[in-house]
Amino acid sequence: MNFVGLVLSVFFGILLTFFYWLVIWWLDRFEKEPVWLLSVLFLWGAVIVPLLAIIFELAAEGVASIVIGGTPLEFASVSVIAPIVEEVFKGMGVLAIVGFREFDDALDGLVYGATVGLGFALTENILYFFANFAGGVPVFFVFLMRSIVFGLNHALFTGVFGIFLGLAKVSRNALLKWVLGIFGFALALSMHASHNALVSFFDIQGVAASAGFHALTVAIIILGAFLLLYFERKWIREYLWEEVQAGLITEELYKRVYSWSCLTKEAHILFARGWRAYARAKNARHLLARLALRKKAYRRTGNPAYLKDIEDIRARIRTLA
Repeated sequence: MNFVGLVLSVFFGILLTFFYWLVIWWLDRFEKEPVWLLSVLFLWGAVIVPLLAIIFELAAEGVASIVIGGTPLEFASVSVIAPIVEEVFKGMGVLAIVGFREFDDALDGLVYGATVGLGFALTENILYFFANFAGGVPVFFVFLMRSIVFGLNHALFTGVFGIFLGLAKVSRNALLKWVLGIFGFALALSMHASHNALVSFFDIQGVAASAGFHALTVAIIILGAFLLLYFERKWIREYLWEEVQAGLITEELYKRVYSWSCLTKEAHILFARGWRAYARAKNARHLLARLALRKKAYRRTGNPAYLKDIEDIRARIRTLA
């Protein structure tokens, strides 16, 4: 029966990870990030980071064991070494793409960071399920705590870092860029370390405190995501109106791009006019949202690469007209 619980835990852990990722994908509703880039980041979190984390955590624990032992060593391993190593390598994945033109703002940072975190969480959870199955611990309890109660932990940690990298990217102040990036990493690290310490050394009270903080953080991040969506929508309205005046798009299409119900309207197109019309409508909306954000980025930075993107996107939109 315990083996069945293990299999079910792994299966539903994968399903829940996919569900969490769909929620994050849904939040990024105006300009979807490239699937290939999200896939690379997910694999970085799911494959590369766990391998690097195992190597460096074991090495750091070996060095620390020369100086300390017993409970202090356990505390250092769980609450200091693991958070630092894991957040450094997860964060490297997001940091590596911050210069990409697809990385527009804080909302993109949240999506990219959370994707890395979900990849890492999936692998870590599966390893925990197998370890606890071998040790005779009820696997369902581990599944409940790791996949449901704290299922978004790693997505939140790295997502917070991504948010601050996004804020840094849109800032014009060089010093502020560094401050935001460092603060974002420090915040992610402190969230990770405090969670590990609470659930590992403070019994049920620590678990309850960490669960409450986790729920509060999820609520704050979701509210923040909607605030970021509000600004993206505002920028889309502002920068696409010029395209309406220039005759590139109709006012009807312009309104559909920034509508909160854009996904519902596209679903109606799917059922009323078929898959091809739906695909064209969705592609046009994504291109127009990207056009607006590229125009904003060009006016902010003056980077000629953005100007080339703008002209390329306009050409693709003309072919869809």
